[in-house]
Amino acid sequence: DSDDDARSSGALSKKDPHYVAGYSRNKPLPGGNFPHAAASLTTSEYDVRSQTKTRVIEEELAKLKLFVPKSVLSSETHSTSLKARHVNNLTAIMHRCMLEGDWQRAKRAWSILLRIEVGGHGMDIRAHGRWTIGAELLMRTGGNSKQEPTTAGLSESMDDQQGEADRCGQQRQVQEFTEEGFKLARDYYERLILQFPHTQHTQHSLVTARVIYPALFNIWVYQVQDSSERARRAVQREMIASSPPHSERPHPSKRDETPPWRSLASTAARNKKALRAVTTRELDQASQIDQRLSDVVSGPPFDTNVYLRRLQGNICVWMANL
Repeated sequence: DSDDDARSSGALSKKDPHYVAGYSRNKPLPGGNFPHAAASLTTSEYDVRSQTKTRVIEEELAKLKLFVPKSVLSSETHSTSLKARHVNNLTAIMHRCMLEGDWQRAKRAWSILLRIEVGGHGMDIRAHGRWTIGAELLMRTGGNSKQEPTTAGLSESMDDQQGEADRCGQQRQVQEFTEEGFKLARDYYERLILQFPHTQHTQHSLVTARVIYPALFNIWVYQVQDSSERARRAVQREMIASSPPHSERPHPSKRDETPPWRSLASTAARNKKALRAVTTRELDQASQIDQRLSDVVSGPPFDTNVYLRRLQGNICVWMANL
């Protein structure tokens, strides 16, 4: 009855803690502004609960894998640094082989560099001018891998004409470019132009078709001129080989008795015709270059390219001189 009286008397004030908690007035309330705040714990009770909670958390964390161990991270970083060092060593080997003319080994080093990935990323061929190395190596495809010995020790007492023939036939060959190599290099530049086109929003500092086109036309012009020069040298060697040595030439009084030497005129005419054919072929190839260049500079963004315009004028002068 006393509890009911206390509850009924306390019901007059709904803010009374006993009424809110449903406690009897004979029962003391917990401290800490109960029931509007958590009950205050003694130091011993707080330590016990804290230790229990900490132990439970540690047991739960022990069952999980929330992070990668530090040793694994350091191992991956070490692996990346080793790959970067390997790339630097291969680059040095490649340049050394190119300087020494060992093109086969330089090609192998370049092929390995193209396949290496550092940190999950392959090599950017446009960085540090690497895009030109591929064409430099491709131009040596199919040629001699080593240099032939020079013939600087020819005797000065040798006949002038015979000595000229020997120097033309045995001159030092310093890894001449081949037609197959030129074709591969041009195809390589064509693929780069398609892979890295020049657009309106492309940064000016990036290597795009704007930079690759001049290299393509340069190597094309060099191919035509080198091919024509080698053809002319071959015709000249044939002319020297077909002409008789000075000691075997007939005496002026016996020229009428040796009709075979009259074929020298026909041989000279044939060689002249061969030289004219070389020039005609060079002119046709130069016309193809000029036509392709005109198509490129006919519209933006290459119509304002100063280098291509200057190259177009030089090609016209070259064709006029032929």
